[in-house]
Order: sequence, then C-alpha cells, then structure tokens
Amino acid sequence: MMMSGYPDWDDVRKRSAYPEVGAGGNRVYGIVRNGMPAAVGLGARHHSYVPSTSPGCWGDQYMPPTVDDGIANTHLMVDATRFNSRLELLKNIDQFRADVETNGITESMDDFRRQATEIIAGRKAQDAFDLSLEDERTRERYGEGWGQKVLLGRRLVESGVRFVTVGVPGGNVVGNWDDHAVNGNIIEAMKDRLPWFDQAVMALIEDIYQRGLDQDVMVMGEFGRSPRIHMAKGNDSGVIQGGPGALAQGHVNPRVRRGQRMGQIIGTTNSKGEYPVDRELSPHDVLATIYNHLGIDHDQIFSDREGRPIPLSKGNPIAELSTAGQHQS
Repeated sequence: MMMSGYPDWDDVRKRSAYPEVGAGGNRVYGIVRNGMPAAVGLGARHHSYVPSTSPGCWGDQYMPPTVDDGIANTHLMVDATRFNSRLELLKNIDQFRADVETNGITESMDDFRRQATEIIAGRKAQDAFDLSLEDERTRERYGEGWGQKVLLGRRLVESGVRFVTVGVPGGNVVGNWDDHAVNGNIIEAMKDRLPWFDQAVMALIEDIYQRGLDQDVMVMGEFGRSPRIHMAKGNDSGVIQGGPGALAQGHVNPRVRRGQRMGQIIGTTNSKGEYPVDRELSPHDVLATIYNHLGIDHDQIFSDREGRPIPLSKGNPIAELSTAGQHQS
C-alpha cells in the first residue's frame, strides 16, 4: 500500500495488484534513459519481487530491473562476439514468432530484451554497478552485505537512475524483513539487525550531503507496527494506524531545485502512538510527494490493459515539506 497507494494484492503473482512507484517512474520516463534504467530494485525480495517494482495491472513491460544477489562482483559485459551471436540468435527465433498472436507476455519479453540490450551494451551501467571503482574507505563506511547494496543505490542515482529501492533482508533471528512477534522475538531481532542497518543508512545520509547531492536526492524509509511490543514468537502485534515515515533532504522538483524543509515532525498521534489525531496523511500523499520530487505530475492517469483509468496518486504533495520558492539556485 505504501508503494502503490492501494491495498489490493495479486495472490497469483504474489505482488501488488496496482502499479508501484518504481513502475510509475518507468512508465513516465521510459524504461531506459541514456543507457541507464529509469528505476531499479535492489536488495531483498518480498515474495516474488523487490518492493516498489510491481507494475500491477499495467503489465510486466513496465517492471523495473532488479538486482538481488552478487552485486559486489557484478560483471555486465560479455565478449563482443558472444553478444552479437546472442542478438543474431534472437532474430532467428523471432522468425518463428511471426505468426504468433501478440499477447501481454511476448510484449513484455520484447521490452525486456530491448532494455537488457541497451544496458548491457553500454559502459555507463557497467561502471555504475562496479563497486571496485568506489573508494575503499567509502565501502567500509557502508559496511558489508546489505550496506554494499545501499552504496550501489547511491552510485546508480549518480549515474542517472531516477528511482532506487533497496529492500531490507532478514537477519539471524528473523529470516525476512518482517520484524514482528509472529516471526520472532523483536528485541533479539533488533539487536541483530540494527547495527548493520544503522551503519548503512547513516553512511548514505552523510555521503549524500558530503557529495553535494542533498538538493537532488530524497531518501525515504517507512515501516510501522503496533507500539505494544510482544516478545514471544507467535503473537501478531498488528499494524499501527499511525505508521511512521522518514524523509531526508531532497528538492521538491528537479526542474526548479528547491530544497525541502527537513527537521520536522508532521502531524501527531495519540499519547501511545496508536493512531493519528492531527494532520492525518495517507500513502497517496506520500506517493504524490515522491512523484513531485521526481518532476512527475502525480495527477497523471494511465489506463490498464482493460482500459480502466489508474491515477498515479489520489493524494497531494505534503505541503509542510515545500519551501515555496526558498533556496532557489
């Protein structure tokens, strides 16, 4: 719901039934821009996909590429002769498909092939994915494992990717991202997870400011559970209605370079943090803020394959974050 605005779930494909924000960026900007994908999903998968990348009812041709393993040694280049041979083989296979009726799957495969060809054939993506080009001290700052995926996310953004999600994996206590009592003791899970999580997130925020990217890059994280902690495995604590979110500096619209007002707490909850009592915001408002930051009209409407109109967001950008003309350069 946080990534699409809609709670609907596709039980067959095990992903959001509505387009998520990464797929939205793909549809608006095009799957590949200047040799780089418009959106990328990194890190742990949730069921079958990295969160934010589901194209939902739009079709798989809008699904961003994902990288979920082996990033430290990623080599996107193949020998030129082998690469051209593979392209020739695909052309020959296409001859057998000439009389095949077009369906959604073959359309998606064509788009995936074009996308992969543009990315693999270009040097820009190869360099962005090559972490050996990064300063060793910077790599150590982010930490091993998941921290290297966070660092890769920063490199991809610098190389032209507009939207990157880094899915959080499980740890030694809880085997996936879902740290609530039904999966394990949350106190022990936090002791296991927070050291490497905090290290990578802090390194990212500091790195963005030190590299002068703070007016260009928005960093967001979100997760919420009940404020009542159940430590015994098997107790489901439920979902918090006043779910927290976090935003780090980023301008609202890349065309006007306006900084966002950081250091705020927007809205209030009741005394126990259970539900909002003031300035209630919805996932659609958060998505509208993200789209606005990316220079995308959040009110745009795209039709699915059945012709149904699907708005990117039904919300409004969070007004408190806008400086309304301040810090222009």
